[in-house]
Amino acid sequence: MKGHPPIYQIGTKGVTMKPETEKMLAIVKMGTKRILEEGGEVVPTLFLIDGKDRMAILGIPLTDENAKSAFEKGLPEFLKATKAHTYFFVCEAWSTTSERPINEGIAVSDLPLDDQKEIVIIAGAENKAGKLLFLAEIKTTLKGKELGEFEKKEDGGGRFLVEKW
Repeated sequence: MKGHPPIYQIGTKGVTMKPETEKMLAIVKMGTKRILEEGGEVVPTLFLIDGKDRMAILGIPLTDENAKSAFEKGLPEFLKATKAHTYFFVCEAWSTTSERPINEGIAVSDLPLDDQKEIVIIAGAENKAGKLLFLAEIKTTLKGKELGEFEKKEDGGGRFLVEKW
């Protein structure tokens, strides 16, 4: 878009976000942490940011595989229709380093507790400019849930990560 630098500026030290996107991402991270740690659940949420850095927030009811598939297929057109410049999608998920889900076709949530961890994912992109992926582990303590620090992932993606629309 005219007048908007891309989300990524390539430099000698890798990839960085434009300042406006960093501010929006900080808001998303802070809000996610606060909701989770105050006893709430991180429901799948789509944050849309337009060319004037205004944010809209939408809860996405991903209750079953059909809903997930419909969201995945419809996301690029939805981003076009809403004229989103940048978006972030936030959700909880299960993660593991075990090969069993791939080799045996079982769900991560069906693994023994020692082989799984609950995480929050923030995936997003600026139209045609680059993708972002952050993960943070959820720890359950006697006080409730605590969200670890978000770590930027240089590789990877996911079914809800759209880079061009």
